[in-house]
Amino acid sequence: MRVARIVAAVIIGAGCSATDDVVTSKVAGAGTSVDYPVTRDQAFDICVAILQWQGANAFEEHRDQGYVFLGRSGAFVEEGSAPGLTRVTVLARSGEFSEARFHQDFRTAVEIVRAGRPLPGARPVNEAR
Repeated sequence: MRVARIVAAVIIGAGCSATDDVVTSKVAGAGTSVDYPVTRDQAFDICVAILQWQGANAFEEHRDQGYVFLGRSGAFVEEGSAPGLTRVTVLARSGEFSEARFHQDFRTAVEIVRAGRPLPGARPVNEAR
């Protein structure tokens, strides 16, 4: 099922070479993947929040297809390795953001969400990392 979504994303993004490049790299195994104890919708909201925390204004949201792109970088949200987990794969290129920093921010955001608090508009500075 995941492969079908990725193939669909390749077909849909065929008009955009940057999109093609990111999706092709993901299919080839590039990027850093981590499973998180959040729903798919929560994971997608967190991905968008992190891009906003990093000052990104012009990114493409494709919630129904499970990805968000920022230039030649992207975050993919899909089923995790076990029930209750959602896998987030991040591909960072061109210095747009760091995969390690993205996952660090994601872990912080998961703690916020699991505590029942809304995601802040700016990167939290006092959260445990």
